[in-house]
Amino acid sequence: MGWSLINEPLPAKNAQTLIFKFLSQGVKREITVELNRVERGGGTQGKLVRVELRTNIDKPASFMVARSTDNLHLLAEAKLGQRVHRGRVLPVRNRSAAQLLSREMEILCNDNIYQQALAVATTLITLLGTTHPDQP
Repeated sequence: MGWSLINEPLPAKNAQTLIFKFLSQGVKREITVELNRVERGGGTQGKLVRVELRTNIDKPASFMVARSTDNLHLLAEAKLGQRVHRGRVLPVRNRSAAQLLSREMEILCNDNIYQQALAVATTLITLLGTTHPDQP
């Protein structure tokens, strides 16, 4: 997405939250990324439960994709001002790590977006290790 990390993790609201700031390359804007740990029974640790993009530029808007509480569906919703646009409800295929890796191994080309995302994730993990050495 053309974002550059501009700082180490910021002080969080609580022990379950990590906050990072990025700068977009095109329009010079600061982007805040907040990761919140959520306890959900029956779910696998480390899985995303919800992703929400929000802005307050011009007027409030957001787009959200979330897993249902039973982890069997994805729910999508968009808001623009006071208007809520309900999205789709899609079934989720709960595949094992081995099945997911097998599918990725079938791709016979470089995936530049995946490589860039992996580089950013590595940077974030390295930063977390240096700022929170007692965390697993």
